[in-house]
Amino acid sequence: MLGQDLLKLIWAEHVRLPSDASRFRFEALFARILPVRMALLLAELDGKHPLVLHDGVEVGPGLPLGDVLVEELPIDLPYDTLVIALPQRRHHPDQLLGSAVAEALIVALDRGDIPMERETEALHGLAQAAMKRAATLQRDGEDLDLDAFTLGMSQALGRHWMVPQSIVALPNMLSQASLQRHLERLDPGFRASQLQTFGASILDVADDTLGFGDWCARTSTALRCCLGAPKVDSDPVELGLSTRFNFH
Repeated sequence: MLGQDLLKLIWAEHVRLPSDASRFRFEALFARILPVRMALLLAELDGKHPLVLHDGVEVGPGLPLGDVLVEELPIDLPYDTLVIALPQRRHHPDQLLGSAVAEALIVALDRGDIPMERETEALHGLAQAAMKRAATLQRDGEDLDLDAFTLGMSQALGRHWMVPQSIVALPNMLSQASLQRHLERLDPGFRASQLQTFGASILDVADDTLGFGDWCARTSTALRCCLGAPKVDSDPVELGLSTRFNFH
């Protein structure tokens, strides 16, 4: 449904590319938290949070989102790219960054690459690792508003986990005992994640950005090792071309 919503905006010419300066900053920070290849768009969205979709998601019968984007926008798009559409209305860029990181983790979860038998624990652990990476960036001198980033992550995860707003508004929601109690009610199998032991290193799966599917597969392997979940073998998908090109 989200893909179809974005398709309507594209055909109504309500989607455009951001300025180079804002795009470069967002993409650089995103990649240092999640090393995933992504494409950034601006869209006239009704909500205040970004849309995050894989370029291969079908927005119509046999019609992948990536094919539509290269046809309608002046963009070349490598296959296996994460597409992030930000609302055009002015919002704090680091809050949107936090929301986009959390939404990317949720999209990865929905693909089934992350261990489904312990999905709540896996998402909680990955989100905490992403928070630690963001905190490290700020500590190293990066111009990143960590409070805004944290709020964006909390809002996105709160929507996914149906967390009461009173908990979402708490500082560093992920570490709150009230969130843990909520998640235990939501998923009786949830327990405080042992992934905290590994800190941000659980996300250290590549030195350079990867295609989204590759990143999901590597992260799934790392998660399964850390969680003691069974390993799942998967073969990479071979594509004839690496990039969709806009020839207009």
